[in-house]
Amino acid sequence: MTKYLKYFIISMFRSRGLIFFGLFLILLSLIPNMLSISDSAHYSLKVLNHASRWYGLAILISFSIVSGTLAQMIYFSSSAIIYLHRHSKLSINRYYFESTLGAMVIFGIYALIILFATIVGYSYVSKNIIFPKKLLMLVLFTMLAGLFYFSLSFSLQAIATLLKKAHLIEYLAYFLISLTFLLGYLQVNTSLDVSLLVFLSPLNSILSLLIYGYSGILSFSVEFLLVTSLFYITVLQLISVWSLKRLKEVRIEDKLI
Repeated sequence: MTKYLKYFIISMFRSRGLIFFGLFLILLSLIPNMLSISDSAHYSLKVLNHASRWYGLAILISFSIVSGTLAQMIYFSSSAIIYLHRHSKLSINRYYFESTLGAMVIFGIYALIILFATIVGYSYVSKNIIFPKKLLMLVLFTMLAGLFYFSLSFSLQAIATLLKKAHLIEYLAYFLISLTFLLGYLQVNTSLDVSLLVFLSPLNSILSLLIYGYSGILSFSVEFLLVTSLFYITVLQLISVWSLKRLKEVRIEDKLI
């Protein structure tokens, strides 16, 4: 483990705000959904479907919060990135790779806690073991969700930094969180036909994959959703690296605007 990667991971675990908003509040939000299951609904198939939907949404919201915080590090450390690139062996590609790897570690730990809370909570309420039907696929799709969100946030923040649009940094993070909640809530808690939304929105495509990994039920083609998600991730990663290579130091006065 390199010094940068170690520092990256440790700094994220020391962020109380990140833990509170990205994990603690997400866990609290699951409680009302668990308690909303009526006595007549206490059969495992319905509870499993309910749990899979809210687990998927919880993961997406948590990852959107975490990734926004991680990606903002680009802006506030723009000077360091340029210095390290010019005067050390840490290349832009390696910097991005290690940042992504560190983010995946954080995502993995957060996801494990959320998954454990989901299984225990819904199993306790329903008096049945509500365990994911396709655990390995769920792990894969969860990591895919983390990779997508980090790539998206990273690319947005890198472009904003590149253009020196300091006032957009926080707005982009909040916008992504709000968009995730809105699109995710439409899919998991409404009776609307979201077929078109799933095919057009990568957020909903990944949410559908998470639901499938937990419940084993999916109305769409897994292969199609997986390929499109990987396509979006690849494009976003290319944008991120391209933006980083053209990044210039952001002046202190710009950061204070």
